Amino acid sequence: MLAGGWARQSSFARVTDHCPVTGDPDQAPKVLIVGDGAIGKTCLLDKFCSKTINWEDDPEYEPTTFNNFVLDWTNDTELEGILSGDNMQIEMWDTAGQEAFEQLRKLSYPGTSIYLVGYSTIEGPSLSNIQHKWVPELKETDPDPWIIIVGTKSDLRGTAHTCVSMDDIKAMCKLQNACAWVETSAKEEDPVKGGIVELKQTVAKLVLKKRKGEARPDWVGDAPAAPPPAAKPAADPKPEAATAATPAAETKPAAAKPSQDKKGGQTGTTSKNNDKASDGCSCLIA
Repeated sequence: MLAGGWARQSSFARVTDHCPVTGDPDQAPKVLIVGDGAIGKTCLLDKFCSKTINWEDDPEYEPTTFNNFVLDWTNDTELEGILSGDNMQIEMWDTAGQEAFEQLRKLSYPGTSIYLVGYSTIEGPSLSNIQHKWVPELKETDPDPWIIIVGTKSDLRGTAHTCVSMDDIKAMCKLQNACAWVETSAKEEDPVKGGIVELKQTVAKLVLKKRKGEARPDWVGDAPAAPPPAAKPAADPKPEAATAATPAAETKPAAAKPSQDKKGGQTGTTSKNNDKASDGCSCLIA
């Protein structure tokens, strides 16, 4: 057991024999992160382990080939009110985003309970690849994956960097029907401001839902509430008024041309009302 309540698992053989989360509270559910290379996946997971990162100099980037470790969240104060005394250990898996490791990476997918699909807030293509690469790759193994879309480097919002728009992110969450969306910063010292606590709580909630056999939650985001149906307008009284006025209008032709009574046997004319009463249209935004 290492600092921060986590222990490394060194045997890659566990990839093939790991069981998905079940009703057994002692079974450590598997949580796996995927996403483009160099977006900050490993730094994010280091924050889960409370590891200190030296940001004085930019950390040298080393692609992750494969890594997994166990986190014990049973007595975590940040999860009070969520676990309610339940035991929870999380087996966290880090993966490489480079294409050179694709075959090795795919071997780690079986048995995964929750997927963290990452993007960088300052790299638009990393968000686009969620749709075009990462989710399709996951669905090769798991047709209905429980996904949390996770943004990294959120501390760079509001700086000189061009960031991915919130609207684009929400659209991606809806398109992929993610279970949740959290933006994080591994550089932010405060785990609350950095989104680490929110992500941890979101993972724990989803693990409990799956453990209890509950349905997969659908993405709802901050979509506006559906308005009530529009009231159907009352019938237009104008046609009735026009009908009532018709007898007065019919007496004029009869008085002007009395000879028509003998030829046609008609005592008056009938006016046609071309006005149409509009039907009420009730629109409901689902």
